[in-house]
Amino acid sequence: MLLSYSFNSLQSIPTSTRKGFPNLALLEGNIYEPHQYVPALFMEYGRVKLRFSQWGLIPAWQRKATLPQGKDFIEAEEIFYSYSMMSILHRKRCLIPADAFFVQDLNPMTSQKYQVSLFGQQMFCFAGVYDLWKTAKGKTVHTISILTVASNRLLTKHGSRMPLILPREAEKQWLQDRTSMNKLTKLLKPYHPNLMQISPITPTIKQTPRIVAA
Repeated sequence: MLLSYSFNSLQSIPTSTRKGFPNLALLEGNIYEPHQYVPALFMEYGRVKLRFSQWGLIPAWQRKATLPQGKDFIEAEEIFYSYSMMSILHRKRCLIPADAFFVQDLNPMTSQKYQVSLFGQQMFCFAGVYDLWKTAKGKTVHTISILTVASNRLLTKHGSRMPLILPREAEKQWLQDRTSMNKLTKLLKPYHPNLMQISPITPTIKQTPRIVAA
């Protein structure tokens, strides 16, 4: 499963692709991890806006409880078992821009990590949901979560789930309020493995202790 993600590829994004989006140069060169404040794109009054939100969804119905850590990931299928979560999917969607994400080997004898990206090192966006509310003291709580789907064949060795990556043509559709639930449901599927690549990062092998005779 995703451990963290990066954004470093502004120069590779055609100007025509960036048209209408915020200044993404602000996001370059960073690696983002769960529970940090991360950049995300939202549709507000018909325009795409950039905001930094805490990664780990805390829905409004938990506002009276002691603030939990939040949900970093939400299984897309899980949403349809909760009216409250369906309401968030229907009205509060966002995009999290990235150019790579990092996963770990499931082999318990290694801590090998891998970088996953699209061919050509293209920027892409994770599909996310968010909630926004205020505490009793007036502090704004703005949190997000990344949706996950079943892993494609490229990533099954690294976990049963992968982040939901949207095709470029579906990104604005994901943000638009008028997109129907039926159209949204069709987007909840693994990204095509033939359009992705995975490469190992410097491996670290756990050494088995040697038993030395007395």
